Amino acid sequence: MLEYRLEKFMEVDSDCLTFWHSGRATVGKGAVKDAQVVAFVRERCPELVTEGRIQLGRVALSRASNAASDSDWLFRFARYLLLRNSFKEAERARRAGV
Repeated sequence: MLEYRLEKFMEVDSDCLTFWHSGRATVGKGAVKDAQVVAFVRERCPELVTEGRIQLGRVALSRASNAASDSDWLFRFARYLLLRNSFKEAERARRAGV
């Protein structure tokens, strides 16, 4: 599960919205370092990481929005969620000593 805070991870330009994430995550009762998640994502899907943060994409604000860029945003977001879940599963296993 990803709790996504729009006020923190969305930037608004005059013509588009830009979505990103810091990599912040908890596994079980404890937090993990943002850098651990970012490194995990960079290793498996480097195109999602720029300047040490997860770049989820941009959505145009105009009605003449480009469907390709909008679907790219959705694909990037879904890819990140899957990678994040994989990271959490691996971290749980590591903590359990498996």
